[in-house]
Amino acid sequence: MPTKSALFYDYPPADGDVFGLGRRERIAGITDLYPDVVTGGNFGDHAAGLFDVEVIFATWGMPRFTDHHFSRMPGLKAVFYAAGNVKAFAAPLIQREITLVSAWGINAIPVSEMCLSQILLSLRGYFRAARRYREIKTHEAKVFPRTGIFGETVGLIGLGKIGTRLRTLLADYPVRVIAYDPFLTPKRARELGVESVSLPEVFERSLVVSNHTPDLDSTRSVLTAAHFDEMRDGATFINTGRGAQVVEEDLIRVMTRGLISRRSWM
Repeated sequence: MPTKSALFYDYPPADGDVFGLGRRERIAGITDLYPDVVTGGNFGDHAAGLFDVEVIFATWGMPRFTDHHFSRMPGLKAVFYAAGNVKAFAAPLIQREITLVSAWGINAIPVSEMCLSQILLSLRGYFRAARRYREIKTHEAKVFPRTGIFGETVGLIGLGKIGTRLRTLLADYPVRVIAYDPFLTPKRARELGVESVSLPEVFERSLVVSNHTPDLDSTRSVLTAAHFDEMRDGATFINTGRGAQVVEEDLIRVMTRGLISRRSWM
């Protein structure tokens, strides 16, 4: 008998189907796939058909299971999560010794590559030049000072999978990399070739600050006006962490003080 499986996720269709492009069909070809997508909201409607499920394929919107869920799926052995951070739902699975596999590593590849491209463009002054050209429509858009890449400082906040991979990509360019991560040890800093600094120092010294802080309750609202106010003339802030880590009102206040003409925000 083929392994019984089910799909669990809940996110807007407009974001694209992670299990599209034939992936759902491949799963159905190697398992006995439950026909409907299950969410935290509709679980009760489908519980009767999930009793024999052994494997779940999931992505964004995976619910955090309780005893109620596990009692309806007593044979559950593994969850394959096609996204990164599993903190929101992992604990109950691990406590029951259910195998949990995440796409954490491969998910870091496109994000780090996108950040690298934005860092290089920022160091060359691309965003300021584009904005200036829209304003004046002449070659004078190129007259402002721009340092280029050689010897400049890039600051990383967080050295998890994405931050570490980005550091590896930056090794091909003549930039100085400083980093803040509360769990960064001196040994790890030497291995990565980064200078470990405080969070305020990342903002004060870097021409590009790239945020890769994990999405935790403890990291909400940690980036405030006190940080953005200290950024260098022409500096860029890139946020691929979470919007909740930035105090949005502070960011708007700094920008509307006229600093938007000197800084870039992404």
